[in-house]
Amino acid sequence: MAREINPKWPPPAYEPTDDVDTTAPAERGSRRGVWLAAVVVIVGIGAVIVAFAGMHRKQLTANPTPAPTMTIVPPSSSSAGADDRAGPCGPDEATAVRSALGQLPPDPTTGRPWSGTPEQSNYDPCADLSAVLVTVQGATNSSPDQALMFHRGEFVGTATPAAYPFTDLVGPASTDDIVVLTYRTLQSCDTCEDGTLTIVGFQWRGDHVRTLDPLPELRESPP
Repeated sequence: MAREINPKWPPPAYEPTDDVDTTAPAERGSRRGVWLAAVVVIVGIGAVIVAFAGMHRKQLTANPTPAPTMTIVPPSSSSAGADDRAGPCGPDEATAVRSALGQLPPDPTTGRPWSGTPEQSNYDPCADLSAVLVTVQGATNSSPDQALMFHRGEFVGTATPAAYPFTDLVGPASTDDIVVLTYRTLQSCDTCEDGTLTIVGFQWRGDHVRTLDPLPELRESPP
C-alpha cells in the first residue's frame, strides 16, 4: 500500500538563512587566486620593510654618531691661587746655588770644595727663608753637609758656622719663614740609624736668620 510522502522528511541540510557560497567552481577558483596573490604581495612588502630596517640598523652601527668632544682650557696665569706674596722674588735655584758657592771657601775639615748638585732643597725664590743642602765633592756617607740659606732667593749665609755630617732637611715642617733641619750624632757607624737625632729650626727675623733650638755637639771627625 502506497505511503504518503512527507515533503519535510528528511529535514533540509541547511536553512535558507545559511551563508552558502553559490558561486560557480570556476569563479571561486578565480577569487582564491586573487586572494593568494594579495597575500604574496603583502608578504613581499613586509620582507622589503624588514630588509630595509635591517640595512638601516647596520648603517647606524657602522657609522655611529661621534661622541661630543670636550675642549680643556688651561688656567690663566692670573687665576686665583697664583703666588701673590709681596716683595721681589729671586733667581732660579741653579743660579742662586752657583752664586752662594762662589762666596764659600772649601770645607776646612776635608779641604774639598762644595758640590754644586743639591742633596735636598726647599728653595723658593719668593719665600722669606728657604734652604738648599749641599755636601763636598767626592763625598762619602760621613762627609760634612751644609745648608745654604736664602731670603727671597738671595744668599744670606749657612745655617751653622761649621758643617755637620748626617744632616737632613725636613721640608714638610718648614714654612715660608722657617727652615727645619735634623742632625744625627753619636751613631755607631756611618750607615747606622742609631745615635741622637736633634731637630733645629731656623727663622728669618727681618734682616737675619735666628737659630731657634740648641745645636748638637759637633764631633772633631766623623765616625
